[in-house]
Amino acid sequence: MDDPEIRRRRDDDLKACVEALATVYEADRYPARWPDDPAGWLPPKGCSALGRPGTPAASWDMSR
Repeated sequence: MDDPEIRRRRDDDLKACVEALATVYEADRYPARWPDDPAGWLPPKGCSALGRPGTPAASWDMSR
C-alpha cells in the first residue's frame, strides 16, 4: 500500500468528506445529532484536522 498523501482539503473533496461523515455516523452515532447541513458542519476550508488556523493545535506545519 502506498503512503497516504496529507494535503489541505480542496473544494472537490467536500462530497467525499460528507460521505465519510455519514459512514461514521451510521457506525458510531458521531456526531450525536446529524447536522442539518453536514457540509457546513465540517471544519471550514483552511483548517487542518488538528484545529482552526492560529490555535496551538493547528500550528503543525503541513508543508513538511
